[in-house]
Amino acid sequence: QIKVAVAKRPAAAALAVTRAVASACLGSDLPPAVVLNLLRRPDRWAEVRERLEGLRGGPAFERFDAVDGAGGAEISTDVVTESWSTANNWRYVTRVFEGGEECGYAAKELRLTGGERGCAASHVEVWRHCAAELGEAGPALEGATASCGSSCRRGGGPLLVLEDDAMPTAEFVDRLREALDALRNESPDLLYLGYTQAAPWRRKVSKCVREAEYLWTTVGYVLWPSGARKLLAALPVDQPVDNFMARLMAAGTLRGFAVVPEILKQAKEWNVE
Repeated sequence: QIKVAVAKRPAAAALAVTRAVASACLGSDLPPAVVLNLLRRPDRWAEVRERLEGLRGGPAFERFDAVDGAGGAEISTDVVTESWSTANNWRYVTRVFEGGEECGYAAKELRLTGGERGCAASHVEVWRHCAAELGEAGPALEGATASCGSSCRRGGGPLLVLEDDAMPTAEFVDRLREALDALRNESPDLLYLGYTQAAPWRRKVSKCVREAEYLWTTVGYVLWPSGARKLLAALPVDQPVDNFMARLMAAGTLRGFAVVPEILKQAKEWNVE
């Protein structure tokens, strides 16, 4: 049994989000989306809502309370540790950054900031939500794709996870449909929509999908219940959440894929605001 205690947050509020997503996704042929947003940042919610509402045929979406680690939220070390080793990430940084092993990035122990811990805890909350959907449906629907219809999604299908700085490209809806169709027979755990590539692709699945080894950023991804359960089983998050997810992909624990080229950008540069 997985014990996940993140920050103190009203159960009724989380349930309201779950019910809103389930009802809002009726009639949509894309996975329902949750958008991680801090209560103290209504400006960012307004901006991302406008971008998503502007998508013709886009997914139903709801706001999901992010855990405010920088604001002092209590986060259990059983869920997110307080420090991390850069050693594994160093192997990939030195492949990508100019200068290689002389790029200035070193293998060492660092403290996770409140913001980093809150970001990780927020994603854990979403993984719990996605895994709970599987619990209602039973394991038979594990790995089902969005193309199977809204009734499948209500019973444990994939969930679109977005951070509130997500900026979809003009081709977002069509390319997402195409990518999900390409993964119909792949039993995916995770599909990245926006990312920074840190390793060569493992293989080409289709014209628009690649199997990935190691990617950075969590601005937007599609998560299947199978992937949510694997992520929860690997807790605690012991590094920035994108590195944690990437490590599980590199180890072969998670089957991760990416849309090529990416169909989500970040509205602002990394680590801004």
